[in-house]
Amino acid sequence: MATLLAYTEEEAWGHVEPEAPTIFAAPFSTNGATVRSDGADSSRRWTAIMGVRDAVLKRLESSRERGEIGSSLQAEIAITAPTPIYEALSSIVDDLRFVMITSAATVVRGEALDIQVKPSAHPKCERCWHYRADIGADAGHSTLCGRCVVNLYGSGEPRRFA
Repeated sequence: MATLLAYTEEEAWGHVEPEAPTIFAAPFSTNGATVRSDGADSSRRWTAIMGVRDAVLKRLESSRERGEIGSSLQAEIAITAPTPIYEALSSIVDDLRFVMITSAATVVRGEALDIQVKPSAHPKCERCWHYRADIGADAGHSTLCGRCVVNLYGSGEPRRFA
């Protein structure tokens, strides 16, 4: 991918191999994957997360068809999940909204999987299009959310999974 998406791959490589100076100095892998993982537990966790994501996408589409939301970023979701799924989702809680492609996402433990979708009451950031309460919190950037201000003018937001 580095030859097609040089800047994106360079940034991703910095997270995979933080000590390596550049992906372009790394040896070419002949066996396919070079990304490390924490094994079968990681695979099971991401299988559960992606299963919930599929269910969320269906709920978002239903809300869109009813005219409750326009885009998935206009939605805020609340997920109730049984313990194994709750643990998988809560392991990425800071990035959950990015994985679900919504402006906000919360997860609580419960007996069965339940997904609630509601339209956000917050304004839309003109840069990232997320609906957030902190739009205009920085007086110098009245149409941007806090995370865009940090990404454009600060040190950048920390993200681990999405």
